Amino acid sequence: MSTLYVITGNNLVAPSTNIFQYNFLTNLNIPKHEIALIQGSIFRSWNNISATYGNNTYTVHWINGTNAVLTMPDGIYQITDINNFLQAFLVQQKWYLIDNNGNNNYQLAWSLNTIYYNVELTSDVIPTVLPAGWSIPAGATWVLPGVATTPQVIIPADEGSGTMTFGSIIGFNSGTYPSVTTANIISTSQNAPEVDPVNTVFIRCNAVNCPLSTTPDLIFSFGTAGVAAGTQIVLQPAFPLFVPMIDNFSGKYLQFTFTDQNLVPLVMKDTSITFTFCIRPRIKNVNFA
Repeated sequence: MSTLYVITGNNLVAPSTNIFQYNFLTNLNIPKHEIALIQGSIFRSWNNISATYGNNTYTVHWINGTNAVLTMPDGIYQITDINNFLQAFLVQQKWYLIDNNGNNNYQLAWSLNTIYYNVELTSDVIPTVLPAGWSIPAGATWVLPGVATTPQVIIPADEGSGTMTFGSIIGFNSGTYPSVTTANIISTSQNAPEVDPVNTVFIRCNAVNCPLSTTPDLIFSFGTAGVAAGTQIVLQPAFPLFVPMIDNFSGKYLQFTFTDQNLVPLVMKDTSITFTFCIRPRIKNVNFA
């Protein structure tokens, strides 16, 4: 006999944002069964930049020799958002100019070049003498340079296998940009930007243990490339893939964990999910301890 189990946001295991648990009324012993995803829906609501991924910081080097670390709050960012946060950071540091119309003029800017599929850093020099009507913001602790100078950004190096940096998001190798600091420069990313480090979501279950898999408790995965933030992802496999459960599984609950392809827990901002799973007697007699 097949049995359906429905997991919703009400099954969330707090304080996590990626673990959902279906509690049985009593301890169950399920011998030689298998499980499959029948249908599901989930919103694309997890962070692409966060302290968890280690890709939320880089350093700005100003013309007076001062370095300041820019740290972006965990969130869902596009390149325009990254640039907006850089501008807000420059305002906070008073590292900008004011033109003759009272508008802020920023000497550093991130932009996406859709033609060449790369990210560009525009770096403009700060001159020794400002144009008429231009000024430095009130309270700034720096002065105009003796030689026209360009501010820089420093992209950190990764810390080892499996780690990420801000450079992974924008496609820049670790280093200081621009390398020339006496002219207006556009620096171009060496690699394709990877704005979203999550390209696949894994659904894992405590009742599954397949020794033939590199992720033994995996029961389903789905791609998320190109899915915009806030979009509902609807899953309905035409042919459900049944995965053998642990032989003689015994427990009081089924627990489902959502991670990315590197097994990093998803920090989901919207946990309004609905997933239906089917458990049935195993059709093929495969023994998994």
